Amino acid sequence: MSTWFRIPSIMEIVIQGLLALFLVLWLHDLTAAFGAQACPGGPTCYPWGTEGPVAGVWHYKTKGNYLLHNAAQTLLLAACFVIPFVMEGPRKSLTRVLFVGGAGVLMLALLSIIGNVADIRIGA
Repeated sequence: MSTWFRIPSIMEIVIQGLLALFLVLWLHDLTAAFGAQACPGGPTCYPWGTEGPVAGVWHYKTKGNYLLHNAAQTLLLAACFVIPFVMEGPRKSLTRVLFVGGAGVLMLALLSIIGNVADIRIGA
């Protein structure tokens, strides 16, 4: 009898632990960014705009861009975290994690390139 859920291998658990750590960090940053102001604006400020070390980076141009990019990263990490629980074996699940993670990183890079070229500003 086949089930939709399985216990991951040790290697998968280590990878999931790292993914979980990054997921918690990104979720914390995402929730903090919702209430943040542009710098210099107080103790909880973010470098929105095009000054400083992040000048020209698409996802820092506006708060909306940053939130969209961060939400996409968080969803990508969550998907990679869940894959080992629902795939048949360790080899298949790790291959899928690498594929989904790699494709997601490429999509985020493409989003940044298109955003820079088209000068897209969400919530500007």
